[in-house]
Amino acid sequence: MSKGFSTRERIDRPPEEVWAYLTDFRNAKDWMKGIEDLAPLGKGPIEIGTRLSFKARGKERETRVTALEPGRQIALTSTQGGVTATYTYALAPDGDGTEVTLEAVCRATGAWRLLHPVIAMAMKQSDSSQLANLRSAMRDYTYEGPTFSPDPLGADRHSAGRRPLSNRAISLCAPHQSRIASPLSRAERVPKVSLL
Repeated sequence: MSKGFSTRERIDRPPEEVWAYLTDFRNAKDWMKGIEDLAPLGKGPIEIGTRLSFKARGKERETRVTALEPGRQIALTSTQGGVTATYTYALAPDGDGTEVTLEAVCRATGAWRLLHPVIAMAMKQSDSSQLANLRSAMRDYTYEGPTFSPDPLGADRHSAGRRPLSNRAISLCAPHQSRIASPLSRAERVPKVSLL
């Protein structure tokens, strides 16, 4: 048995800007209620199976990427006890903006099934405002476009506080481009490394 909720919001930004902000997990604390920190475990690109750690309401937890369509959709799934929650964020162009949909699904097994309706209601009360919060948080966001970074961990940050994107991030933010132009020679290009 699964329960959950779905919500959608229009954001007055193009999909590549919303995707860049959404998948820069350092931003999660600005729009995900109760999240103090969200970061990938290990290095490498974000892909299906990537694990992320997060701190919520003072407790360390873990989630993993269970679906990924770069530039369009990402799903994060976490399990605590007999409860599994999946949050799927989907982006679609909407004129000069983006329609973002959040579908949250909660599944419970064993004795947790008795609390399943209460847990699903708590999820909805806590998280149904995520997309409205995302829209608000993006009002002050300065999208600097995809750039190359010699430091995949972001030590050389932009003045706006955002880390330059790796080659992998560029391909995720602009999936329709099969080749990305670079002013660097082939030998000088930054290797594909960690996204965010």
